[in-house]
Amino acid sequence: FSLFFGLFVIFGLIYMAASVFITGDNLERWSGDSLTGGAAGRLELVMDTFTPWLNSPSAWLFGNGAGAFITLGFSDKYPHNQPIEVLTELGLVGFSIYLGMLFFSVKYSVELFRLSADSTDHRSSATILIGIALFGFLLTLKQGTVHNSGVDMMVFIVIARLALFERNVLDEDEAYGDEHEDEYEDDEAHEFDDEEDTDDTAPETSFSY
Repeated sequence: FSLFFGLFVIFGLIYMAASVFITGDNLERWSGDSLTGGAAGRLELVMDTFTPWLNSPSAWLFGNGAGAFITLGFSDKYPHNQPIEVLTELGLVGFSIYLGMLFFSVKYSVELFRLSADSTDHRSSATILIGIALFGFLLTLKQGTVHNSGVDMMVFIVIARLALFERNVLDEDEAYGDEHEDEYEDDEAHEFDDEEDTDDTAPETSFSY
């Protein structure tokens, strides 16, 4: 019953979302021509952003400056692609920092997913959080600007913090287990020594005939 009810709720929410967002003008955006034209337009916008930076060696290292895209004379205010925006406006230095942030985000996401294996609740929460982060990153490839990407950065920070927390908990549990194992071995050794002392001090039995 619970499975049926869950599926009913999910499909109901999908239907409600489709009826609200995929109507009228929004419905036209889902047509084949609209999707193809939108992809082609964004690709052209990316090339228009990348080409001036590539043709200006002096901007390779530090870029053209934050917000420099608007000076290129296009009607759009940003290139709708955050990696390209970071590369062209902040140069290779800024892009290296950006890649470093992505690297550590992936690293901590994998670590959080691995460390939460012992708890179904923790694993499901970690999966949802990682899914939100991945979805947010995919959106940066088609929309948004680096200057208002605070939500994405906050999700990455939360993932890293949770991964470090889970790691510390695991280390503490292992240290606690090792400490008690040592105490148990010491207790066994003392008991063994006491038994030997008892045997040594036991009175000798003499027989007289």
